[in-house]
Amino acid sequence: MGLKYPEKVKWLESPDKESIQAAIMELRALDAISLRKEGGYKLTEIGERLNKFPVAPSQARILLEAERLRCLEEALWIVSAMCVDSLFDSEERGKSEAVDRARKRFDSPEGDHISALLIMKACKSERKKGDKGLKEFCARNFISFRSVMNAMKIRTQLKEIAKNNKMEILSCGADFKKLREALAIGLFLNACEYVRQDDRFKSCAQPSVSLKIHPSSQFAQVRKF
Repeated sequence: MGLKYPEKVKWLESPDKESIQAAIMELRALDAISLRKEGGYKLTEIGERLNKFPVAPSQARILLEAERLRCLEEALWIVSAMCVDSLFDSEERGKSEAVDRARKRFDSPEGDHISALLIMKACKSERKKGDKGLKEFCARNFISFRSVMNAMKIRTQLKEIAKNNKMEILSCGADFKKLREALAIGLFLNACEYVRQDDRFKSCAQPSVSLKIHPSSQFAQVRKF
C-alpha cells in the first residue's frame, strides 16, 4: 500500500494504537520495514519479498527462510495448513479414545507444525486414490476434509507464487532440523518460557506478557519442568 506513516492512516474502524505499534514492532523484528531518514517507514528488500505472498508476514518469512535452508517443499505444506481452521474435526475432539488414538498417529515430538506436515503429506498420498479415498481417510482419522482441501488449494497458490519469483523448492526429506529453524525465525514472537515460581509461560519477546498453550496443541497436557 506504500504507507509511510501507518499510525496516521484514517481507517473506517481504526485499530487501537497499541495494536498498530505491535504490528510495526513485528515488521521491524522480521526485517520487513526500516526507518526512513525523513521519517516514517519503508519496505526493506526482505519486506518486498514478503509482500509477494498473501499470508501473514511471519508466515511469509518462514517461506523465505525455508528456501535459504533448502526445505521450502515442506514449509509450503505447513504454512498452507496454518492458513485454515484446525486440520482435525473440532466437534470430535475429546469425545472418545478412538479420536485421541487417531490424533496420536500424527503427533511428533518435534512440535505441532511437524504434526501438521505429517497430516498433509499423508493426505496427499491418500488423494492419489481420488477425492473419495481421501474423504474416507479423513473420516477414519477424524480429520477435516474441508480444511485439508482448502490447505491444498492454498499450497498450490503459494507454490505458484514461489515459482514465479524463481524460488528454489527443495525438500529436506525426513530431517526436519532446518525446517524447525525456518519456523523459529518466522514465529519467534510465539516463543515462551515456563516460569516455575509463577506457574505461567512468559513471552520471550515481552517477558511481562503471559501466554497460554492452545488446548488443541499436543503440548497442552505436557508436564512442565
